[in-house]
Amino acid sequence: MAQNWIVGVLVVLAVLYSLWYLLPHVARRYLARLHTKLGPAPSCGSGCGSCGKCDDVPVADPDAALKSQQKPLTFHRHIR
Repeated sequence: MAQNWIVGVLVVLAVLYSLWYLLPHVARRYLARLHTKLGPAPSCGSGCGSCGKCDDVPVADPDAALKSQQKPLTFHRHIR
């Protein structure tokens, strides 16, 4: 019975964390007014500016990353 309660608490904590991670910036800013520890966004883990969630990181050309990843598709017709 105790194991069920422990698993239930862990599942609830996991759901709360996933909701917090997906929470919009506006809602997080509102919660920061209530308590300062609630304001910071969760980190991406791979470095600053890599996920694009930070508002204070200046981006010279936001479409430059997309343009560098675009590759044209070429279709070749196979004749049998």
